[in-house]
Amino acid sequence: MRGLRDCALVLIFTAAGLAGAATASARLEFVPTLDSSLAYSSARFQADYALPSATTRTSQTSSSGNAYLFASGNLGFSEIPGLWITPTLEVEYVGADTLLNIEDEAFLFNQSLNLYYLLGFNYRLNRVWGLKAKGFGRSEYAAETKDETLASGLYNYQDAGGWAEASANYRLGWPMRLRAGYKGYGRRYPHYTSLVSEYESLVNTQTALKGEYPKNILVNEFWLRQEMTCGGLPLLCNLEAHLKLVDYPEQYALAVDGTQTDRLRHDNYFDLSLELPFLINSYQQLELDYGYRLHTTNQSVYDQSDTLPNGEPNPVFLAGYYDYYQNYLRLLYNVNFAFSLAGFSPRASVSLAFQNRQYTLRPSRQQTDDSGTGGEYRFDAPHWENLVDLGLTWRQPLFARWFNLFLSFHVLSQKSNTTVEDNASYNFNYNTFTAGTAVSF
Repeated sequence: MRGLRDCALVLIFTAAGLAGAATASARLEFVPTLDSSLAYSSARFQADYALPSATTRTSQTSSSGNAYLFASGNLGFSEIPGLWITPTLEVEYVGADTLLNIEDEAFLFNQSLNLYYLLGFNYRLNRVWGLKAKGFGRSEYAAETKDETLASGLYNYQDAGGWAEASANYRLGWPMRLRAGYKGYGRRYPHYTSLVSEYESLVNTQTALKGEYPKNILVNEFWLRQEMTCGGLPLLCNLEAHLKLVDYPEQYALAVDGTQTDRLRHDNYFDLSLELPFLINSYQQLELDYGYRLHTTNQSVYDQSDTLPNGEPNPVFLAGYYDYYQNYLRLLYNVNFAFSLAGFSPRASVSLAFQNRQYTLRPSRQQTDDSGTGGEYRFDAPHWENLVDLGLTWRQPLFARWFNLFLSFHVLSQKSNTTVEDNASYNFNYNTFTAGTAVSF
């Protein structure tokens, strides 16, 4: 697979560079980081408003093994204090059913494999200024059904790009840090073409389709992050503004009649986030997070599947179908217990998150009969989604602090005011239970 080949090339060049650096340096400092786990998980997906004619799975239970590896080597050189070279490799395989977001919609996949590799540097110029610059690649393999292989998944993609960030430490009454960064990358879907994708069904094909790979994207991201302590309180305050610009070099915006215009699709994401971690005592920590997102695009939807009551075709053009804003709120509680089991103190965390997404121009769609086909657009009731996410985790070190047994339980429930679902589920429950071992140091 191409991702494995790219990963091998990164590791080869990294090893060659490290060998050269070691011979040129009087002293080489190596600080490894490792986080790995082997686990067994069980997942259950249950969709509401399941239609008899649905082409996607509406109810599924699966169990399988999972594996995760994060390995990073931080390398410092005595000749250049403050400079660290940071090769990183991350691999994750999930064999049970998992939810993945594809352009802001949740899809259920039978299994997935993610490879992420990074090489760059961190350089602390002095006590005030710092700089990071890194190149990265990512390969995502995902199979939707059991008869689909990881190598040929429709939503498989490869990323290639880099990012850079500058930071400054200063004081205005209490310690602060300002970080500014940029990331640019390209994402390619090698198997998602206009001839086999649902994108073709949205286009009035009276003329030849333009663009062979409509899902490929070019991304530019900019962020500004302010971190500070709050005087003598054990409270941090992190505020971030994030702008993401997404260009589709092979997807054209649609006209009212469903034909493709000469304008390429362009999306904007603007995010504001606030994080408030609070240290209750030496054993307990509480964190409150809030996030706001605004998404706009020049792409619309041309629905050719809609019909009149008498069964005649009734194509509908939906401008602003993808535009939305959302609010996100999460409460996280971490605790290191004072008592010991097997000579070590267990750790636990509980998280509860709520997200509300409001589509400003997308109408909801209501089922009008029990046939499993049809439904009507409600332009007076724009589509909305509410998502509740509850997570519980327990970790127990055994033999050493770096070896853990862990249990996790995750409950995710999404509801909306749309009761007719054609391609993706807007109303579902997704529960997972995972037990495994982890090595972290």
